[in-house]
Amino acid sequence: MARNTSALKRGWSYDITNSRMDCYVDAVKMFYLDATNTLINLDGIYLRLNDSDYLYFGDASDISITWDTAKLAILPVADATGYVAIGNGTNDMDVWVTMGTAANYIRFDHAKAYLSLVNTQLYAPNLQTSGTTAGLIYVNANGYLIQGD
Repeated sequence: MARNTSALKRGWSYDITNSRMDCYVDAVKMFYLDATNTLINLDGIYLRLNDSDYLYFGDASDISITWDTAKLAILPVADATGYVAIGNGTNDMDVWVTMGTAANYIRFDHAKAYLSLVNTQLYAPNLQTSGTTAGLIYVNANGYLIQGD
């Protein structure tokens, strides 16, 4: 069954040849279910999960992601299971976390293999205070890591 996308403005069509179910929102925006390639494609359409909706991964819903109006939670079904990986040692990327303004951020730089704190401080309240300050990083009495001169 051939479909005429120029005449189709809204609604469903089924393409037997390609094992696809298409839904047109308008002549341009559509999503389709592709049985041949096991694919759901959103073309010009946003996927929205509302507050407290879940996105699950794994055959047994092993991990969930949800937004509860205050935080994004990534939770495994069992405690201490797995980890979140950004990159794999071959295909990597930097991670930036801004701290109130674009000028204040933490950056994990994969190419240089370092962590930089730009206009931010690292607070370590449970580390023991170091008495030596020259030429190293130490913890002051308030729990802040300081680089000595």
